[in-house]
Amino acid sequence: MPSYLVTGANRGIGFEFVKQLGSKPDYTVFGLVRDKARSADLLAFQNGKADVHVIEGDITKPDTLKKAAEYVSNTTGGTLDVLINNASLVSSPHPYSLDKYPEALEADFLSFFKVSVIGTVHATNAFLPLILSSASSSTAFTPKVITLGSGMGDLDVIIKAGIDLYAPYAAGKAAQAIVVAKYAAEYAEQNVLFLTLSPGLVNTSTGPPEPEQLEAAGKLFVAFKRFAPEWDGRPLTPEESVKQMFAVIDGLTKKDNGAFLSHKGNKEWL
Repeated sequence: MPSYLVTGANRGIGFEFVKQLGSKPDYTVFGLVRDKARSADLLAFQNGKADVHVIEGDITKPDTLKKAAEYVSNTTGGTLDVLINNASLVSSPHPYSLDKYPEALEADFLSFFKVSVIGTVHATNAFLPLILSSASSSTAFTPKVITLGSGMGDLDVIIKAGIDLYAPYAAGKAAQAIVVAKYAAEYAEQNVLFLTLSPGLVNTSTGPPEPEQLEAAGKLFVAFKRFAPEWDGRPLTPEESVKQMFAVIDGLTKKDNGAFLSHKGNKEWL
């Protein structure tokens, strides 16, 4: 019975991961959320499913992750097959470029690095012993640590598309990919695969955007078409994105260890 843990599971892509995994027979799924009280949809999905577990933990608070890892260990017998590092700040509330609003810009940089970079490290470290235990106890399945990144953190996208917006978000995602590569280098001799995986451009909105965000979205659309003229301009749904990501995850081999790939398994980010 393969076991999966998804961080940031209360909404959007994380929730969709749990839904698709929890609908498969003989899968044990853990959805990590900061606050169960604010996870009504996830709890409703969990209802009646003995192999779907909703647990609390904050990737910026290692003590909470330690408790979550203990729960997982007690449930699975000390192993975890796949960790999906999905929790992140979705986007910057300030879509401005680097030369504006220095105080707010600094706050954004600190927020994104705390969550996307340091939070990813905390979450990976908390559950890595269980991943390594799975790796040492099975030769039929290769355990994986999948971290959701963004094509916004790819240098070619930034230069070719001319995207100057959302600098803290993009820098955080680029640094996050470096962190994943460092783990891949450190555990290269273990039976574990590490990957940064972009979900593509996904519509996860829960309400109307602010005027400033709407203006930025228009600029991004133009930039994305400049980078990928063949793009049809339609964001993916969470369901579409997760299905495509699973095709990539299930097809990973050792040559992919530490890579930064799109939902298409290559560098096509849209």
